[in-house]
Amino acid sequence: MAIKFHPHARERLWERGTSENEVIKTVETGERFS
Repeated sequence: MAIKFHPHARERLWERGTSENEVIKTVETGERFS
């Protein structure tokens, strides 16, 4: 699956304490928060 990050989203990753790899893994595996 090809995942592209909007430049603004990429800038916000560090503010949220995550990395591109963590976000990609979450999208691919379907982890959900309730």
